[in-house]
Amino acid sequence: MLEQEERLRRFLDEIVTEAAERRDGILTELRTLRAQEMDEARQEAETLRKETVIAEEKRLITAHNAEVNAQRDALRRELVAQREELARDVLARAHEKLAAFVQGADYAAYLQAQLAQLRETFAGKPMDIFVRPADVAPAQSALGADATVHADEGIALGGVRLVSGAVTADGTLDARLDALHSSVLASIALPEIA
Repeated sequence: MLEQEERLRRFLDEIVTEAAERRDGILTELRTLRAQEMDEARQEAETLRKETVIAEEKRLITAHNAEVNAQRDALRRELVAQREELARDVLARAHEKLAAFVQGADYAAYLQAQLAQLRETFAGKPMDIFVRPADVAPAQSALGADATVHADEGIALGGVRLVSGAVTADGTLDARLDALHSSVLASIALPEIA
């Protein structure tokens, strides 16, 4: 019986040893799988972190660009408004100076020089001359029978507008002030920014 007990004990020892070896193998395999899963989880987390950082950077850059563009547009509008105000002031001063010039003694000589140039340029051709009502008499005396002089209420400041056949020449101070106005407006315009 002792022999049987010894065999039974060896048999049980072998079973325990084999079970321990299998258990150790399973535990080793589990540790390896856990390590692999942890590595995969870390890689996925790192990839997700990088994607999140990139997405957040893009969002922040887009928001910053929108803010910068809004500020730039607001500053451009403010600058245009300031330039327009400056242009209005310049044109108002120019209008005042032209009105003062027309009231002064130099205007008569200016008008006579314009009329003399027209008489010389269009000599022998029919001319219709348009002047402000206050300038009709001086224009008729300067041109004589060479031209028909018309009073034009639309000429506020002074000067001469000529029509001769297909030619129209506007030398009025009003037209020159309008040209200055257009030039000033063109000079204050801001270039478009892409």
